Amino acid sequence: MLNQFAHAESSHWGYEGKTGPDSWGDLGGSCGSGKGQSPIDISRMGQTAAKPKSLPNLIFRWKQSKGEVINNGHTLQVNVGRGNETRVGSDRYELTQFHFHVPSEHRFDGRNAPMEVHFVHRGSNGKLLVVGVMIQVSGKNEPLAPVFTKPPRTTSMRRQVPIDLPKIPPVAHAYFAYQGSLTTPPCSEGVNWVLLKNSISISSNQYKVFKSMFGNNARPPQPLNGREVAVTE
Repeated sequence: MLNQFAHAESSHWGYEGKTGPDSWGDLGGSCGSGKGQSPIDISRMGQTAAKPKSLPNLIFRWKQSKGEVINNGHTLQVNVGRGNETRVGSDRYELTQFHFHVPSEHRFDGRNAPMEVHFVHRGSNGKLLVVGVMIQVSGKNEPLAPVFTKPPRTTSMRRQVPIDLPKIPPVAHAYFAYQGSLTTPPCSEGVNWVLLKNSISISSNQYKVFKSMFGNNARPPQPLNGREVAVTE
């Protein structure tokens, strides 16, 4: 997960070779020393399976917005204006941006989805919430079409586009939840993760646009280290 609150300079890390994930611990932060890192591989069976729980309702109070699409060197990131709120029970978080990873960073029973989108939020107390949604390649995504149409090819470019935020998430909001971290340097911990059980889709052309620009940009799964993963009943 990339976000504007905290991450190392793009020139210092990457996803392959000498600057790949195995070297991120050398940059400081929690990438090499943290015990609550993200992403993870979520099991649905066995001793480490996600535990069904009565979790708070997840409510998106998003609206049609202007988005600023940027190429930060690692992904396409869409910064959104204020006024888009996500509620987890009584806790409220402001959506600040969303971005993409290929393949998905989180796995389910050892399997990646083709793509994952992270919706990054910040609470009034500074706490981060990230809502992750898996993406399948099966049909054009109209709400996300402006992001993949003539995207900025360099880090110096920016594009202002309309984003129909309410139409992006799946209708059903059942989810997995766990405590984790940023998935990019400095891999800071204390992040509330919510992963929707249902996925969304994009077209093969939309997928190819992103893949041609960034290749694979997913951090490998990290040890669970005894953390509990909960899932809505």
